[in-house]
Amino acid sequence: MKSPKAVSSSRVTLGRVMSLIVATSLLCAATGCSEKKRTEIVLGIATDLGAPIPLSSVRLRISRLPADVTLIDQPVMISGLPTEPYELPGSYAVYSADGTADRFKVVLTGLDDKGKKLVTRTAVLTLVPQKTLFVRLGVVTACQGKDDCQTGDTCIEGRCAPEEIDSSRLPEYLTGMEKTVACGGSPGTVFVNTSTGIPLPVAATVDGGAACDKGTCQEGTCLAPLAGSFTPTAGALSVARTASLQIGGQLVTLDDGTILLVGGLGKDKISVESSAEVFDPAKGTFNVKGSMSAPRVYFGEAKLTDGRVLVVGGINQAAAAMSSAEIYDPKTGQFTPTAGAMGVARTFPAAVTMGDGRVLVVGGMNQIQSFAAGVVMYFDGLDSAEIYDPATDTFTAVPGHMVEGRAFPNIVGSPAGGAVVLCGQAYGVPARSTVERFDATAGMFDATPFATLPAGEGCTAADLGGGKILALSANTPAAWVFDLVNATFRDAGVQPMPRAQLAAVLPGGDVLFAGNAAGKQAYLYDAASRSFGFVAGDMGVARTGFSSAGLPNGDALVAGGDADGTAEIFRRNRLPSGHLGGAGGQSGSGGVGGASGSGGRSGGSGPAAGIYVGQPANEIRVFALTATGDTAPVRTISGPHTELSLPLGLGIDSQGDLYVANRIGASVTVFPATAIGDVAPSRKLTDAAMWSPSGLAIGPAGDVFVSTCPLCGSSAGGAMGVYHFPKGSGVSDRVITAGTNSGFTDPGGIVLDGSQNLIVANSFGGNIATFAPGASGDAIPIRSFMPSAGTNIQSLAYGAGTLFVGMPGIGFGLFPSTATGSASPVATIGSPNPPISYPGGVFVDATVTPPVLYLADFRSNAIYVVQTRGTPPNLAVAGVATISGPTTGLNQPLGILVVK
Repeated sequence: MKSPKAVSSSRVTLGRVMSLIVATSLLCAATGCSEKKRTEIVLGIATDLGAPIPLSSVRLRISRLPADVTLIDQPVMISGLPTEPYELPGSYAVYSADGTADRFKVVLTGLDDKGKKLVTRTAVLTLVPQKTLFVRLGVVTACQGKDDCQTGDTCIEGRCAPEEIDSSRLPEYLTGMEKTVACGGSPGTVFVNTSTGIPLPVAATVDGGAACDKGTCQEGTCLAPLAGSFTPTAGALSVARTASLQIGGQLVTLDDGTILLVGGLGKDKISVESSAEVFDPAKGTFNVKGSMSAPRVYFGEAKLTDGRVLVVGGINQAAAAMSSAEIYDPKTGQFTPTAGAMGVARTFPAAVTMGDGRVLVVGGMNQIQSFAAGVVMYFDGLDSAEIYDPATDTFTAVPGHMVEGRAFPNIVGSPAGGAVVLCGQAYGVPARSTVERFDATAGMFDATPFATLPAGEGCTAADLGGGKILALSANTPAAWVFDLVNATFRDAGVQPMPRAQLAAVLPGGDVLFAGNAAGKQAYLYDAASRSFGFVAGDMGVARTGFSSAGLPNGDALVAGGDADGTAEIFRRNRLPSGHLGGAGGQSGSGGVGGASGSGGRSGGSGPAAGIYVGQPANEIRVFALTATGDTAPVRTISGPHTELSLPLGLGIDSQGDLYVANRIGASVTVFPATAIGDVAPSRKLTDAAMWSPSGLAIGPAGDVFVSTCPLCGSSAGGAMGVYHFPKGSGVSDRVITAGTNSGFTDPGGIVLDGSQNLIVANSFGGNIATFAPGASGDAIPIRSFMPSAGTNIQSLAYGAGTLFVGMPGIGFGLFPSTATGSASPVATIGSPNPPISYPGGVFVDATVTPPVLYLADFRSNAIYVVQTRGTPPNLAVAGVATISGPTTGLNQPLGILVVK
């Protein structure tokens, strides 16, 4: 790496800026850069501070990630005089001579004339091949003294926000960009020329440079809108329903992935509906499914642990609040009234299923003054609550009351098994500002509020999962992320105007808002940047009062509203699909010593997309799908709070949750797939006898299988076997145990075949056994085989009717999944192409033909992406891309998972 240096003095004089060129791969020679498009980001450094006092200099440090190797660290002296060459705004170019998507960090420190730190601004960016992009970084007054941002955050125009900047949203650089602003106004900063004190001029862009159309104005730069588009569903609703659920509620997703729609107002906005239908995401159509015993609108809903759905309260055709409730059974498609009604009639109640399976129903209203065309006039909000017990099919009043009465509150389950209630309204009084906690063990609400919103204002809220809630101020543009565990708030940016309706929480914590006052427009809360941004695409119809839900594949359904019977699908496509195309779930696995795991691969690209690799250093490295060569991961999950302990089996469910089997330990830890850094798991899967989890497989219904080998992991205690966890449960309900029939010696790799049979590899015993769905106890396999090529099985995957078995010294042997007895591989993939030494993990993408393999080599510290040719299982290597080198940080890679 050559040392960076300033460009010629003539350029400095012409631009009246100081320019540096920093190479993150190889620095171009002074006169000889290639004519091909540069891979570069120009940093525009600006300030609103006066010079030379209080701002005397800015110290610039640029380092290459992930090793944080310093490329430049030097002060930029600012005289504040027109005759001096060094002033702000300034520009600095970071580029890669070989065009790789290098990642780097910038630290700007504003200093006064005594060397005292005034402001620090950090940014982490990734180069985009053959693009020259521009980003402005501000050293501004609003961030003076704001050193309380958490690790990984930085101060941007007065608020703490993630330092990572999405390069895909940056504009292409045009000469002079650093000396103008493209947008401004609240909450923007008025940047100045430090030599003259005059504000930077506004570029002639959209609306005279005052706005960014659909983009986001950040530090005077227009960031592109977030990627996202709407397409009509294949079929329309059976009923043009609107305004069904309680305000802020989302439709229930059934266990088979379909979405339940029920009740609401009809086309005339007068008649109240009792009909029900389900949306099938696979076909894009709606199907009629029974009818409620009574028409109702503005009710509460909660899915029970057995997959049925509780519908409670609402308003009936006579404009009266309802105390009745009923249960929808997806198996029969029918509704049945509960054995007992609620003790209190409730319109706009909130309901949530708690950890023990009971449903807490809170708040609402029942003193209705008038109800017309979907508008409710009422007198007060209820401060009472009651619990529905599925075992008795009855409701029981909760002793005491909430601190505040709340109509249309929001409620989420808490990590402790109870619930948290916030937001809501009551007539004639200020919007509710407290957060209240329900203790399921004590059976009542805490006597005092759990927390109070920072601005003391009312709100609406979205459950992000993992103990996080997005709380949105009802009266100001403010938004916060509330941490249920620590009872703390973090700034979540500024809500766009005009406001849209909360539509759906997407995998990874993004939240979709659409329609309402925003018309056809939609915007997202972007979890990665912890901010809001409009999406590029509009809805086909301007909707208010629609019904909506996130879909299992990461998309979202927006249906009906305003007496419109049409529906649309929102697709959030932020990251490129990389090597692969197609969608659907396939098996993936990995892990030394048979510590294999398999899980579904989410369809559609998004923020969770990438190649996930588990390593013995208790970390998961995530590489871009397009990664090749010596490239840095796009993010890493590691640190003491993650509780990772030799992560082997990896899997992702249809909701976008990442599951990790920890070989040294007794749990499977679960994270949002977009997790980064030292983040605590959102939940865990445990069992009293489950020690040393190794393999992991996730079924299409969301149930989880975990293999254990206590002797393999040197864990104290525990039983050998394969544990089954129902969808959403942290407790196992059945186990295939080691015994004479099952023949387990050291179960490691596990996968599910196309018939949902469970296939288990015994690591050093060499036996691969297949068990029928639902098997438990000392079960007899329906078939088994012994690979004749070798008995040391280190990884296992399934795809296209083929088992891919990793065996040291051989590579990967390919066997028909129906093999029995002593079987030889139909084909092998390994040395010399690719040069596999110790096959720690394998993932198979069979959504393309022929399949693409992702192979983790434990000893060579490499990931091989293998394009195959031929017909399964008789495949050969057509081409290999390698991810390897010191920048990757790969060190004995184990489990591997691919999310597209």
